[in-house]
Amino acid sequence: MMGDARTRRVDRAVLLAILLAAAFLRLYRLEEVPPGWRDDELINSLVISQHVLDGDWAVFYPDASGHESLYHLLNAGMMALFGPGVEGIRWLSAILGVLSVALTFVLARQLFGRPVAFVAATALALAFWSLMYSRVGLRHVSLLPLMLGAWSAFWRGVRINDELRETHSSSPGRRHFCLAGVLLGISFYTYFASRGLPLILLALAVYWLLFDRPAFFRHWRGLVLVLVVAAALAVPLLLAQRQTPEMAGRVEEIAVPLVRASEGDFEPLLRHVRITLGMFHADGDDEWLYNIPHRPVFDSFGALLFVTGLLISLYRVLPFGNARYRTESAFLLLWLAGGLFPGFISVPPASLGHTIVAQPAVYMLPAIAIATVGDWGRRWVSGGQGATRPEAPARMAAGGAVVLAVLFLVSSGARDLEDYFTVWPERGMVRLLYRADIRDAARYLNDHTGISDVAFAGSLAGPWDRQALLVDLERPLADRWFDPRRALVYPGRGGHLVLTSFPELAGELYHFLEQTAEPVADQGAFKVYSLRHQPLFTPNGLLDGQPVRFDNGLLLIHLEHLPGGVLTGWQALSPPFGMPAFTLVSNPPPPGVETRPRLAVFVHWLDREGAVVDGDDGLWVDPYSLQAGDTFLQLHRLQAPQTDGDYQLELGLYDPVTGDRVPLSTGGDRLLVGYSQQ
Repeated sequence: MMGDARTRRVDRAVLLAILLAAAFLRLYRLEEVPPGWRDDELINSLVISQHVLDGDWAVFYPDASGHESLYHLLNAGMMALFGPGVEGIRWLSAILGVLSVALTFVLARQLFGRPVAFVAATALALAFWSLMYSRVGLRHVSLLPLMLGAWSAFWRGVRINDELRETHSSSPGRRHFCLAGVLLGISFYTYFASRGLPLILLALAVYWLLFDRPAFFRHWRGLVLVLVVAAALAVPLLLAQRQTPEMAGRVEEIAVPLVRASEGDFEPLLRHVRITLGMFHADGDDEWLYNIPHRPVFDSFGALLFVTGLLISLYRVLPFGNARYRTESAFLLLWLAGGLFPGFISVPPASLGHTIVAQPAVYMLPAIAIATVGDWGRRWVSGGQGATRPEAPARMAAGGAVVLAVLFLVSSGARDLEDYFTVWPERGMVRLLYRADIRDAARYLNDHTGISDVAFAGSLAGPWDRQALLVDLERPLADRWFDPRRALVYPGRGGHLVLTSFPELAGELYHFLEQTAEPVADQGAFKVYSLRHQPLFTPNGLLDGQPVRFDNGLLLIHLEHLPGGVLTGWQALSPPFGMPAFTLVSNPPPPGVETRPRLAVFVHWLDREGAVVDGDDGLWVDPYSLQAGDTFLQLHRLQAPQTDGDYQLELGLYDPVTGDRVPLSTGGDRLLVGYSQQ
């Protein structure tokens, strides 16, 4: 008894150390890695979780192709406590990631004993895969604690049934089976990969029916209870999803290999199966967002242990294998297969996100290999010569297993930590996708409190560049946004321009920048310019020396024909220019919600018959960010007619959603400028 108490104290101390390390690694430099904000994080928190804060409670939100609600309920609480920022958006995932490590230990110990539990939990705490989803504000990681809790409760019920050997009465472990069903049902409200969890239990039932019928008859009632409770809890979610038919289109968009296979083309499916099966040693997720493209989960040593653990588990399932772990190994293999299945049928292959169900099982397999090698070594050494005490060979074998575990954890952990904290966040594509330049610029603006008016360059791919800046700003700031490939904005009260490394300012606009602004900072990722004055436009012949006013509060102040294009200059008189009030909407938007721009400039070259020869429509500034007095330039790329004679330039404003044109204050809905080429 004294030894058992000492063992429990040691176990608790070691587990606490593992969890503290896991917590540290999930919070360490969280404001720097990932290096900025990804669209999905901002959409999750600022749009979907905001629904909860606004009182819009639901079990399923149709935003962004459909999101289950549980993560957003929890995330809304974090947002309410900390506001939008690293704490409010990412801490929840860090907490869930640590909880996943703890529950992996609990389940692994239930299934395979203490050594496997310690190695698996430590490996998961250090893993690139786990760190990736424990440090971003995405709902994937919320599935793992509920799944692991459900598996743990299920196996507790199985153990009770096995101890009592009940085969005919009601299941004595029903309380634990009921809890497993509750957790499994709640897991459906986290992430779509949870849909496959009941299939893992059904596959286990089939295994029992085929190879261990006594076990099937002991546990079938418990299995039914788990599935019935889970199904009952899933009903509200299924009913809500039926009202979002767009989800089917999203599934077809992701499940390309399955769709192609249904059409008779099995090549994509076979390729995805091959890549996903090789994701542990040969290939890996090719998305910069969540991996170093094609990076496998393990290094060579870890992959060897993974394959060894896989082979050991397969051996145990055989009739002549290790009876002690036969059922547990069957469950682990079925769990692994069920978790990898989404990687077979969806894009990209070997996706670390789509296969997240398999994550804890994956890290149990190398641990099984290490523990089994220790068992084999202990038996082999015990049969050798030269041992003076019976305990000595066992200690030698245990020491060998510890050395093997340390080598695995050091090798795998060092690789994963360096790749995650150093290699991955510094890659150019990662910095681009996570808007690292915008975060760096936000820190500069936070430090330079004298800057209050800014025009900021961005891609204008939705409103997310601006939202990324606002989340990281620590003070109010008047910001305008434009796409430098086509536009240049001047704040009406003077101020500064911030140009990031991507996208670059169009060459035709550089001389305007040089004439009106001077560089004050070059931070590599971005440059800051101080405005000396607004651009001085000389009224030209194309406008007959007069600006043109539109009824929505925009003033055309410059019109210039350039080789290969037309340059227009505008002044904002009364934003928001008659547009609907701005609403932050997810991408993709909910059904029936319009997200197209509500204002654009049309510029067309017309031939002598009035037919459009070439045109270029668009608005490359964010009109909702403009303020009264701001001016901006727009570059329209189109070719004038190449024939001699008279032709005209047609120009105006319109709503791309309705097609309605904005009237001119002098009448009509377009400006026509004659042009002659002899």
